[in-house]
Amino acid sequence: SDGDDGSDGDDGTTTLELQHWWTDGGGAIGMEELQEGFTEQYPNIEINDNPVAGGGGTNLQAVIRQKVLEGDPPSTWQDWPGANLQDYVDAGALKDIGYIFEGEIEENYGDGALLSARAGDEENPYVAMPLNIHRVNNVFWDMASVEEAGVDMTSIGDPREYVEVLEQLDGELDIAPLGLSMAVPWTILQLWNANLVGLHGVEAYEGFQNGDDVTSEVEEALEVTQTQMGFATEDASSVGSDAARLKLPQGEAVTLMEGDWAAGNLFAAEDYEYGDDWGHAPYPGTDGVYTINTDGFPYPKPNPTPDATDKWMEWVGSAEAQRRFCQPKGAIPCRTDVDMSEFSELLQNQADDYQSGNGILTLAHGDGVTPQQGTSLKNAMARFRDQGNVQATAQSLMDAMTL
Repeated sequence: SDGDDGSDGDDGTTTLELQHWWTDGGGAIGMEELQEGFTEQYPNIEINDNPVAGGGGTNLQAVIRQKVLEGDPPSTWQDWPGANLQDYVDAGALKDIGYIFEGEIEENYGDGALLSARAGDEENPYVAMPLNIHRVNNVFWDMASVEEAGVDMTSIGDPREYVEVLEQLDGELDIAPLGLSMAVPWTILQLWNANLVGLHGVEAYEGFQNGDDVTSEVEEALEVTQTQMGFATEDASSVGSDAARLKLPQGEAVTLMEGDWAAGNLFAAEDYEYGDDWGHAPYPGTDGVYTINTDGFPYPKPNPTPDATDKWMEWVGSAEAQRRFCQPKGAIPCRTDVDMSEFSELLQNQADDYQSGNGILTLAHGDGVTPQQGTSLKNAMARFRDQGNVQATAQSLMDAMTL
């Protein structure tokens, strides 16, 4: 076949083997929408949907790593683009897909999304197609509780002022000031990442990423993080992240620092309305910064179905695909030309912020760090949770970035 119909098989049909971890919630609905739209456009391409659930993506990533090493990858798979893919780039296992980005995709993607498509490094070619963006630097709060305590969450200038607010909430109310899961270390890493930017700006964050000596900035952010951890719910060390988010509608916590995927949990809670019962703002001190966590699809080589995989990448990069997927997922599109009118008010606000903001790639989810760096950062945070040693942790965090 000449490939114009997207076929790789002699009989005019082909199979696209697709692996992902979106097996429940908004991700599963979005994935169904994404595949439906593709099949409508390319009825002769059959999708072999082969999900691997669990572990927040780590189970799938282990399966894929093995397949890629054996030279037998699927057509494509869901992953976090950004530095998370650098190993694959170094191994020559991903294709340069600049030809797919040329023109309207490149013109309509924001800078942060384009950087993640290059595995987090301007020097790399485009190797993956980002589909959606989550913002990681947010604070959520229960409106009745903050009102009762006489606190204005929207006027908090930086993370230190946030600590003062947590103290005030602690003094005025009988419920925990902070909902936080500390059962796994990524949530602590995520909080610290927000504190670093909130206290010292993007410059300190980029310095840390580049392995510069930003010891005092790193330590200050750790000190604030440690104080905040002291205001978490009593079950913080055993409770999972979904359960920690639900502390707000359940009346067991007042505030929450989380990625904007947490809004999905809050929207789903019964009789708990955005703007009436709960509020949202960029994390204190990070106004104008958009800490990005993307999902997307790398293009492996050798590829079992190059024609069909090209078609899939073009589709994922289209405004229509991103409109279909991002709404149920509770994320914003990578493209800045998607009609947002059907999206929630929260996501419309996030999209405006993304288009006018300074996009940086998160440290907590693989976008801004290699897998080895990410593992070391999380290990350092697990020790910090258990031992609370600020200086030792700062050193471990800095060491991780030179791996």
